[in-house]
Amino acid sequence: RTSNCVYLITCKTCQKMYVGETKNTLLVRFTQHRYNILRRKGTNTHLVQHFLIHGWQSVTATVLESNSDWTAQQRKWAERLWIMRLDTAHPGGLNEAKPRAVSSS
Repeated sequence: RTSNCVYLITCKTCQKMYVGETKNTLLVRFTQHRYNILRRKGTNTHLVQHFLIHGWQSVTATVLESNSDWTAQQRKWAERLWIMRLDTAHPGGLNEAKPRAVSSS
């Protein structure tokens, strides 16, 4: 039920992680990821490719941080910080690219 959040998807098989952000509830966004994996949509992403191999049943999702007052830009900023903090950029993780350093300006 948490919305406007940064979340973590973890593969229970190999522990690789993906950090994402959503204005929607985590349940809605998690369902979108699941749909993409089961319907093989967005197969060019590391996240979808990974779970096509490991199976959707090996997925867990957790809210890392949420704030009902975040703007889209603030949410993206928090996502980048978590990607760097947890080192979830490919190849060690499932995020697409290593984010640039985030400035407070």
